[in-house]
Amino acid sequence: MDRRRVLTILVDRIAIEDGQIPPPAIGEVVEFPLRFWEYSTSETGTDQHDAMTIRARLEPSGRPPHRRGVIDETAATDNAGQHDLWWGGLLRGDGWTASWEGQRPRTGQVELTGTFHGVMGIDAEGSVRGRVTRVQVVSHSWQRVPPPRRWSLTPGRRPTYREVDRAPRFFTDDRFDADCPSPTDVDTGALIDLDLDDAGPYPLRPPAVIAEVSAAGDDLWALDAVLPLAFRIDSDHRASEYLFPGPVRYGRSVWATPTGCWIGGPDGTHRLTPGEPARTVDDTPVVAGAVVGEHFLACGGAGRWSIHGPGGESRSVEVPTAVVTAAIADGDSFVVLLHSPSPRTDGVVLVRVGLDGAMDVGDPVILDDHHDRPSLLTSPLGIACYDSVVTLAPTLEATDTQHVPRRFFYAGTVGDGLWTLGHPPDGTARSGWWPLPGPTEYDHDRGQFWLLTVLDRDGLTPTLSAPVLSSTVSVARTDDGTLWVAAGGVLQILRPGTMQWPDPVDLGLQ
Repeated sequence: MDRRRVLTILVDRIAIEDGQIPPPAIGEVVEFPLRFWEYSTSETGTDQHDAMTIRARLEPSGRPPHRRGVIDETAATDNAGQHDLWWGGLLRGDGWTASWEGQRPRTGQVELTGTFHGVMGIDAEGSVRGRVTRVQVVSHSWQRVPPPRRWSLTPGRRPTYREVDRAPRFFTDDRFDADCPSPTDVDTGALIDLDLDDAGPYPLRPPAVIAEVSAAGDDLWALDAVLPLAFRIDSDHRASEYLFPGPVRYGRSVWATPTGCWIGGPDGTHRLTPGEPARTVDDTPVVAGAVVGEHFLACGGAGRWSIHGPGGESRSVEVPTAVVTAAIADGDSFVVLLHSPSPRTDGVVLVRVGLDGAMDVGDPVILDDHHDRPSLLTSPLGIACYDSVVTLAPTLEATDTQHVPRRFFYAGTVGDGLWTLGHPPDGTARSGWWPLPGPTEYDHDRGQFWLLTVLDRDGLTPTLSAPVLSSTVSVARTDDGTLWVAAGGVLQILRPGTMQWPDPVDLGLQ
């Protein structure tokens, strides 16, 4: 009998707690992003218990190597550079793929010793699928070191492993407690054995995996996550399918207009108008965009912005040197949120762009801590970030800041209100059960879920909370009052009330 293909993988704590990977359980089939780190005890914090020697084909990424821990690359000597350069690529093994980084450039068939890690999707291009046959919670010993509130791994202490049937949803870490003893054990993840031969047949991809939605009037446009495929859903909830001349790839968004929609992403800008051929209007990658009427502001990552009209006209916009984070329509102009490329600069900068390309740059707006994922809001103009909503004047100055009791991941405008996405409460934090009205018994029959909440814009009072099966959502409202959400690849309609599962929409596809 042939030997079974079994991988030992350390599923990182953050990937489980953030919801990227459901807590692995013995007997369940799982699929998740995968990395392979060449073995180094000092760097990974693991020992030979985790390490595997593997053979695979390495495909180099084609990107230049990067340095770790060096802010100013000109300060590194040639000799130092030899030790902090890291090359990347994709390993293709027997039944798995894994992202790789190493301090020596490699290509072709390779033999490597190291550790497999289940990680966040943004950290890996590789993936693996199999049945879990063993689960161990991994703990490391940490001790206090000066200055106060700092911790380091306890020298000479090896990791410990405890057998469980299912990994916890949240792991033990008492280092932030004032009375935490030193040393203390900290859970760092779940070490699993994954049988690649007992996963069963791979499920077929649905005809459409909806990732983005946008509304204009009574029409909703929905966009597939990977395929160059969009759907127009009319007021009778009938879907019409549209193909556009783009590659099969991730990363596109859709912006609805009164007569059609714009689609933008890594492959450029496309225009869809019912009754006309779909067309590509620009191949410049789009990282953010917004529509005013029929006009689309496409913000490119290379510092090239353009305003496109439905008739094919285009106008270039002179842009400041900064990183585009978000864009939104505000009246008859666009507003773009920028981060400074310098890590030493606090706050964000807002830019107002007219339909003629004229630009007004506002003063920096200082946000609270954790402003790595701010969202732009409209009606009125504002910024949502972490647990705060900053209201902005037409001159792009901050005029007021409101806080909600519980932090969120993302936010956005929907109708006259806003939506937020975060973890569901358990009643133990200072925020209590907010945004829910009180103690709630959750339905976990469908698996891990996140909480989508709609709030009124003035008082930030919750008006609707719904469980969704994804940590990434897109939300829109049509003029008939229907609230649409794309979550977990499925187009759904939100139901009124609290903790009501959204209703899936049948697009009538075969």
